[in-house]
Amino acid sequence: MKSIKSYSLLGRLLKNWQVKIISLIVAIFVYALAYYAINTPRTIRIPATVILPEDYEPFSNVPDSVDIAIHASGDAKYMIDPLLIEARIDFSFVNAQGVFSAPIELEYNLGVLQKDVIQIVPHPHSARIAFQKKGL
Repeated sequence: MKSIKSYSLLGRLLKNWQVKIISLIVAIFVYALAYYAINTPRTIRIPATVILPEDYEPFSNVPDSVDIAIHASGDAKYMIDPLLIEARIDFSFVNAQGVFSAPIELEYNLGVLQKDVIQIVPHPHSARIAFQKKGL
């Protein structure tokens, strides 16, 4: 009978290799499941300020709120006060009739929280409004 010391390192790794591969796959799956369960973004709706052009009026719905997703690890996403986040959509560049798109700009101050750890993203990233000349 051979002692445990006589097995080579390669021999010990290859013994029961099927069980070791299955264990590794299960461990990766459990890690991924836990990671994505903990790191789901916090989604909230905040009011939006829409800047309209002077000579044109909206022909379609003007959004009054925007959905934002707050990405952060752990509970940091719940430490952000939604009242400190402002959304602005600027359509002042419109100079003709038609459908125009403008990016949704977010302004916020995270204070002591680190900006490189927390990411705030609007969904969708832009808004579309149809405009027509005033008085038509």
